[in-house]
Amino acid sequence: MTPLRKLELVSGLGTGLLSVVLSLLMLKIDRDTAQRLEREFVMWDEVKLALGLFILPGLVIAIGSYLHTIKQNAWAPVAIAVATLFLVTFFLISLVAIVWVHPAVWPFLYALLIILSVLTTLMSLLTKRERT
Repeated sequence: MTPLRKLELVSGLGTGLLSVVLSLLMLKIDRDTAQRLEREFVMWDEVKLALGLFILPGLVIAIGSYLHTIKQNAWAPVAIAVATLFLVTFFLISLVAIVWVHPAVWPFLYALLIILSVLTTLMSLLTKRERT
């Protein structure tokens, strides 16, 4: 396995893990905010939001990088690129709201998620298919 493929695999798996961590952190921030505002916190709605915004795209990138590096599937870079495009688009749409999030670690982790997903996409597009 080439170093470029190893980097793709590590950044893809890191993206998947970071998407889960961000989702859990988002759920905690939303729960704390709801308690402070004395509002009802609907866990199922928040979990659906976290699944759609972070976990599913992150897992598509992680699974796609695994399939591309280990199984050498030709369609995996396309799935990685589509999931990255979704993450970047939502990041740009919500950029103003991200700056105002109180725990300063959340915007940093979100930016790291975007960087890792773009890195994974670039690595998957730069690697050529190896002959076996």
